[in-house]
Amino acid sequence: MRVVLALAGLCLGVSAIAGWTLYPFPKGVVLWLPPGSQVYRWEGVWRVDLPVDEGTTLLEFVLLVEEGNGPPPGAVPVSFGGKVFYFSSSVEGAAGSQYESLRYELGIPGRGWITLTFVIRTVNPGVFDVPPPPYNRDAIMGLIQKVLGKLELISLPLPGRSEIR
Repeated sequence: MRVVLALAGLCLGVSAIAGWTLYPFPKGVVLWLPPGSQVYRWEGVWRVDLPVDEGTTLLEFVLLVEEGNGPPPGAVPVSFGGKVFYFSSSVEGAAGSQYESLRYELGIPGRGWITLTFVIRTVNPGVFDVPPPPYNRDAIMGLIQKVLGKLELISLPLPGRSEIR
């Protein structure tokens, strides 16, 4: 199935993902977001709360979208949907939780860089007498691949605007 997105008079033909929502971000980036996603904007950073399965070690799954400065040192090129992203990751612990950040930098010709950071917050199962079951990491990684693989770029500027804000 194909969907035509009409955005400020601009049409974009993209392959639909059943039940997912198409959402525009800065620099002409358009992402498909899974059902249950909530999008917020705060001080130049877009935050997408992605759905999580309750009752597992996964507490929070977030996508942060912001203007980037290019890949950090040591970033590795990876490809999704014919686009090359520069990947880096980090892990931090905090009071019974662990935060894993998976950062993808995408260079957009003539527009600079955009950073997409997926943050996976899990609980330390050791803080429970009976720990919850582990979350399905393969499903989370598959969702990340689907979001990045379906990323679309639209032409800028849009009529009457320099970019989507």
